[in-house]
Amino acid sequence: TIAITGATGNIGSQLVQRLLSADADLTLLVRNPDKLAESVRSRVKVQQGELQDTDFVRQATRGATALFWLSPGDPTSLDVHAWYENVGATVAQAVQSNNIAHVVNISSAGAQRSDAGPVSGLGQVEKHLNGTNASIVHLRPGFFMENALMQLGALRAQSSYFAPVAGNIPFPHIATQDIAEAAARLLLELNWTGKSIHGLHGPADLTFDEAAAIWSEATGRALHFVRITPEQALQASLGMGFSPAFADAYLNLYLALARPGAVAEPRTPETTTPTTLAQWAGTVLKPALDAAG
Repeated sequence: TIAITGATGNIGSQLVQRLLSADADLTLLVRNPDKLAESVRSRVKVQQGELQDTDFVRQATRGATALFWLSPGDPTSLDVHAWYENVGATVAQAVQSNNIAHVVNISSAGAQRSDAGPVSGLGQVEKHLNGTNASIVHLRPGFFMENALMQLGALRAQSSYFAPVAGNIPFPHIATQDIAEAAARLLLELNWTGKSIHGLHGPADLTFDEAAAIWSEATGRALHFVRITPEQALQASLGMGFSPAFADAYLNLYLALARPGAVAEPRTPETTTPTTLAQWAGTVLKPALDAAG
């Protein structure tokens, strides 16, 4: 049995489809089962609960031979470090007490840093998992192409994507379908041991200015990247309901990942995934923008 968290999200939902295509035996840990398609619910075991609940995670993963773990975030948290400490301890306790042999953990590029807000929190989770007896692969993907969808309204109304970093800093951009593919391959093979970190970098390192030009070409719209001030970024996060602590941590994430050396894993043929930003923008971003009006 493979236990899966985040099954209704961008990565998890695509992972589930790949594993079901291989007839894998799945247990899905979800907060809201109604978000699962009936075609999925009828083929899996569903456990409903919260991933920060130690007793729930331990009970829901009992009997699992492998675990796909995607750490939940909490934008309302008053202590971001404490939140990820709890999440890390929760998954590590479940893995250890249930003798789960293999774990694929979704981390992030930059998780080795101590100043990157929620990304540093994922580094805390890595450390907790490394304290277990399980074989672990920490996947550290770059910037999700799907992050653009978080600003659909701004892209539609203002033709702009906003972030508190310079537009000329390159960073690996990756489609979540390629992260799901990498995770599926590991979970179906289970021929690996030890503890390791795998970078996932998409096909290219791109600046936000370059990304906006690619979005424009793929969607037929003149889209732009706009650098905002740290204060503007904080106010935007607070306006979305983030706690002051999480808003500050989210700003630090951007600032830290813009610094040299943020991506510790070198790009290699193994870390380079196939989906280009142009392909993704044409098949995902364009329909989303068109549907938004």
